[in-house]
Amino acid sequence: MVSVASASEIYNVTNPKDTLSCGDVDVGVIIDGNNVTVDVIYLSPTYLSGDTTIKTFGLNTVGLTEANITGITGATQQLSGVDSFSSEFGDFNTTVGFVTSEKTLGPITITFDGPVVVVPNTPQNFNAAVHLIGLDEGLSVKVADGECETQQIQQIPEFPTIALPIAAILGLSLIFMRRKE
Repeated sequence: MVSVASASEIYNVTNPKDTLSCGDVDVGVIIDGNNVTVDVIYLSPTYLSGDTTIKTFGLNTVGLTEANITGITGATQQLSGVDSFSSEFGDFNTTVGFVTSEKTLGPITITFDGPVVVVPNTPQNFNAAVHLIGLDEGLSVKVADGECETQQIQQIPEFPTIALPIAAILGLSLIFMRRKE
């Protein structure tokens, strides 16, 4: 589904890959005409450090790439060594890197030379992704929009749930053995 940004569109980038859990990070992405604003709304205090910064932003657009950027406010664009999100969330046709020594969590506004039209990448179905680095203990995380992946937790039965049926079977077998004698 293609979405045209005639009015503001808001994406919450909250689906972390590795390191963090769902709910530990929330990055807001607002698309308004030719402008895209990226801003870290929430980062768990457990991971926040003085070095935390947005390193890379990825967006899947129709017909726009990094070459269509006319301006960036709130950060300086890094032209080399830009991350890829392909192994975590698939490919994005617009990937913008930022100078990490500026240590910004946003807002960063990227202006394009035309209206931003977002289309999810396939087959992963993500619209946007962000790479945060410099988290506490030197960790980093890549997050994308969409529902957080839930991990299946295997329930382990409590001891009485297993022990009582076994004790009942042993007790009955002893009773029947006694009757045979």
